[in-house]
Amino acid sequence: MNKIDVKYDKGILLIYKGKKIYFDLIGMPSNKPDIIIFSHLHSDHFNSKIINKLKGTLIVMSKTSKRILEKIYGINNPSIIGVEDLSEHEFIGLHFKFTPSGHCAGSIQTSISDDIDIIYTGDINIEPRLILKPPPVLKSNILIIEATYGHPSYIFPSRTEIYRNILEEAKKKLEETGYLIIGGRTLGTSQELTALFSYSKIRRDIFVHKKIYVFNKIHEENYEPLGFYTPLNKDISKNGIVIKPLNIVFKHTDLNRLICTGWAVKWKNGYPLSSHSDFNHLIKYVNENGAEEIYAVYGFSKIFAKYLKREYNIDAYYL
Repeated sequence: MNKIDVKYDKGILLIYKGKKIYFDLIGMPSNKPDIIIFSHLHSDHFNSKIINKLKGTLIVMSKTSKRILEKIYGINNPSIIGVEDLSEHEFIGLHFKFTPSGHCAGSIQTSISDDIDIIYTGDINIEPRLILKPPPVLKSNILIIEATYGHPSYIFPSRTEIYRNILEEAKKKLEETGYLIIGGRTLGTSQELTALFSYSKIRRDIFVHKKIYVFNKIHEENYEPLGFYTPLNKDISKNGIVIKPLNIVFKHTDLNRLICTGWAVKWKNGYPLSSHSDFNHLIKYVNENGAEEIYAVYGFSKIFAKYLKREYNIDAYYL
């Protein structure tokens, strides 16, 4: 078996068969990449400046992510290859397969099959919800898995319960004042919120921030429709439901705001609607994956790796 090395170097670096494979590079690496793979285009997983600086390097992402890169960031790098979901490719002498991760539009898991099977999940969400089909749990010998909510205290209610609670609170606020401001991550949670309100029994106009509107349209080009909504061209927040990016709504002092993020499981206000898997679903992925060696990255990676080692006697490490 060929020696494998996994470490963090401005991104996740996998050295296998002498090849330097980088995942989700956000800075200039200390090694020259043979290939760079982006699991999705959230700002903590990619850097548009790095993509421009590394022209000539083989860069791979999903076709949807490539579309986002062109539409949102104006980047059209000829070195970038956009791959289809469930497609298989030969790159740098290795066999790659790309599978949806259920996190957001364009998010993918990467499998490398050779002497052994290696998987990088990227950010994942394996729970059924209104948007995006739950992704398959892939099997491998070596697993590199996100641990954003890899702490035992981050266990979310069921999706059904979260949906019900959001809609009940929204209905109450709308009856009191006629409007609601709700915040979610621009790519991922905001598409879920758009669909939730569009297909609910709440009959109010839905307005989405202009950035969310673009992501919604890209989502609908590649996945399911999100219902009926209108771009927010001016502040019409005193009428209907307004969905804005999370960072903007955080700054609102308006009592008619709702905040949706997984971190809210620890807050008195807010709802833990997240595009990430919670702790229990991360454990489910690990158990069904069956890897003998695991690397946790992001979030509570250290706590998650130690938990896996202690409770399941798995060779688990953190990056």
